[in-house]
Amino acid sequence: MLALMLILRLEASQPRTLSPSVWGQDPNVIAAYATSALALLAAVTLVVNAVLAFLTRRGIQATQNAAEATRVSAEATKEAAEAAKAEAVATLTQASAATDAAKATHVAAAAAADQVRELQRTREMEWRPFVNWKIGGGAWVEAANFGRGPALNTVFFVVDTDSSWRGSPLEVLCDLSPNQEIKQEDQILVVERRGTAPPRPQVASGTPRAVAFCEDQLGNRYRFIRGRVEPDIWTRGAGMEKPDWVTWYESNANIEPAL
Repeated sequence: MLALMLILRLEASQPRTLSPSVWGQDPNVIAAYATSALALLAAVTLVVNAVLAFLTRRGIQATQNAAEATRVSAEATKEAAEAAKAEAVATLTQASAATDAAKATHVAAAAAADQVRELQRTREMEWRPFVNWKIGGGAWVEAANFGRGPALNTVFFVVDTDSSWRGSPLEVLCDLSPNQEIKQEDQILVVERRGTAPPRPQVASGTPRAVAFCEDQLGNRYRFIRGRVEPDIWTRGAGMEKPDWVTWYESNANIEPAL
């Protein structure tokens, strides 16, 4: 368009003799029209260029704004990622602290259980009887309780075979206080018995013949075996399955079965 304007301006500026127009118009008038058209075209071109420049500036500004928005969004995304990372680290720390607390609780519970068992053992030792006995003259019981607790509902047996055994009366049980003795004059006789004999454990020296059963104030059951210091003990309320000797003791002696 600018090239056309320059050509028209050059044509209009060259001196020449104008001849009458073929359309019957004055050449000077035609030249004036052309000059006006060129001026109008130049004005329109300026306006178009100004509009294009404005639109270009607006486009550049919009591009800059979009770039700035993208940068701000990227920074916000980065901050959100850092916040998520910090939250994950905090969650991991809390989980680790919870694990440590659970371990500490487990250790404390185990220590408390050990203390309970120790207290229970101490209490049992405080009330545990220890019965030592023998058959005097082959017919009567001679016994003593060397323990710190009473030996309640005590019975004494001598088992020769599974079907031949002798024992003190199951109908009248003996109670021995600490340091109390049973002597010949007490007339606790060992007589022949019928029925199933008391179970006897196997020990290193063979099958023992003499056994004694009793219970303490807490309802724990004891079996004392001649020739062995430590008695067999069934602890009441400890969730222990009853062995055969406890079942025999509760079934044959005049005592209430323990739960």
